[in-house]
Amino acid sequence: MDSNTHLCQYQVKDPNISMKFGTILMITFVFFALFSHTYSGTENCQEEVTMQGKCGIGFAHCIIAVVQKVGKPIKDAKCLCDYLGNNSHKCTCTYACLNK
Repeated sequence: MDSNTHLCQYQVKDPNISMKFGTILMITFVFFALFSHTYSGTENCQEEVTMQGKCGIGFAHCIIAVVQKVGKPIKDAKCLCDYLGNNSHKCTCTYACLNK
């Protein structure tokens, strides 16, 4: 037998080793993601702004309205727009608090 045949036979001996490694790697990644977000020290702030008109496409108008209300730039903003009826809508934006 040459060395390539021996290597191939060794790999077939435990075919689940890559699955075990992948599972351990995935679990480690999930724990890292959860704990890094939880203990990152970044707090989230939330602002609501009610405006005239319907919700637009995208949330740029929500972010602009919140920046105007807060009076400073915001980082990592995620906004939701709710149509309230009577030609008005409410933007709710959550963002990373900087120098709260």
